[in-house]
Amino acid sequence: MVCLHLNSRYCAHNASFKMKAIVTSILTITILISCSKEEPSSAMPIEESCLLTKVTSEFTSVAEHTIITTEYSYDPDDFLIRVNTTTEINRPSSPSSLTEYISTYTYSNGMVSAAETSTTAYIQSTVWTNENEKVKKVEGTLTWIGSDPIQLETTLYYGDDNMLDSLHRLTSNDFNMTQNYTFNSNKNFESWDVYFNSELNGHFVFSDYDNKNNPFKLLAKAIAQPQFHTTDGVTSDSYVSENNPGKIEVTGLNESTSTYTYEYNSTNYPTKIIRIDGKGVTTTTLLEYTSCTAKK
Repeated sequence: MVCLHLNSRYCAHNASFKMKAIVTSILTITILISCSKEEPSSAMPIEESCLLTKVTSEFTSVAEHTIITTEYSYDPDDFLIRVNTTTEINRPSSPSSLTEYISTYTYSNGMVSAAETSTTAYIQSTVWTNENEKVKKVEGTLTWIGSDPIQLETTLYYGDDNMLDSLHRLTSNDFNMTQNYTFNSNKNFESWDVYFNSELNGHFVFSDYDNKNNPFKLLAKAIAQPQFHTTDGVTSDSYVSENNPGKIEVTGLNESTSTYTYEYNSTNYPTKIIRIDGKGVTTTTLLEYTSCTAKK
């Protein structure tokens, strides 16, 4: 499940490869967030002092064995300030690869004001504009080593209920993406549509939900955006639901159905997630936290 966490790694220099990487990241993020169509009526309480500290995902496909490890660092006030992600890919027919992504966050007046993500291949820097305690716009540059910077702009739109209706992402190399969201009364996804250059690329439908805590909601809180979770400033942002999905169905250019099962700790946070995708590939994700005590 969390199979490819922290993922929207724009891994290509040409536009088509970048679009493919973005599609992959969206699918990944969808896995990371907990969503819902019909779920038990009451969600478990979120513990105020609990912090997500490490997520490790591992899966084996026909072509490769992949391990993705993400560690989260916080300041004394429990704000998220650094995310370290390493991706190790082992292939029988070629040398193994190890890639590290480092994201850092800067705060102003208790909210994220800037973020930066760097790898050996690129650097991405963004500035955040906040309004009414919500992020409204994320602007910046993505610079591949040896290339000119690509301008990035993401605008978020909220409804009267303060839930995210949509986000629109533009880049200076003619990438245009829109994501539209639908939620149920329990603040969980019902559906999620993704458009590239005005063409529907993917339609996501969520169902079979538990009534436990979504672990990635803790990250949203740790960046002072309780309704918005981002992993690297602009390329992998997603609205966070309250609970955890049992099934995600995708139609569009890449059709698939993935199922999820969970093991929980004593405070109802998942410690283990098993995802089985439409091709039968199983991803096992282990989650670690600071000591969590149920909120009274």
